[in-house]
Amino acid sequence: MELIYSMRRKPLKFPPPHFENSLDSGVIRPICTISSANIIAFSSPTELSDSDGNTWAGHVYVCDLDTPWDSHKVTSTSYSVSALEWDNEGKQLLVATTEGDVSVYGQKDYLLNEWQCLYTAQFP
Repeated sequence: MELIYSMRRKPLKFPPPHFENSLDSGVIRPICTISSANIIAFSSPTELSDSDGNTWAGHVYVCDLDTPWDSHKVTSTSYSVSALEWDNEGKQLLVATTEGDVSVYGQKDYLLNEWQCLYTAQFP
């Protein structure tokens, strides 16, 4: 048996201020990745609770596959998220932005709702 997951949120009242056209190749779309520990990580251009479009940036959330309605914020960045990757064990999450900021996050005390930055680097 196969499972299919989809993500949906309330529509935003205003389009992103920095996106010229939804077909523009420079537009960073939300990213989703699943770890070997059955944790989904996904990015969002605004905070999940923001339907007015007041929090444009890069936001990263995680949730367990068994409870996908219960998401937790890992981090927020000033720039759009361009990559999300899990390590082989599914315990550490790499987050990269369009400006070359790369960070690795891990669960604090093995809790899904608390994440801490373990490593960070800046690439030009």
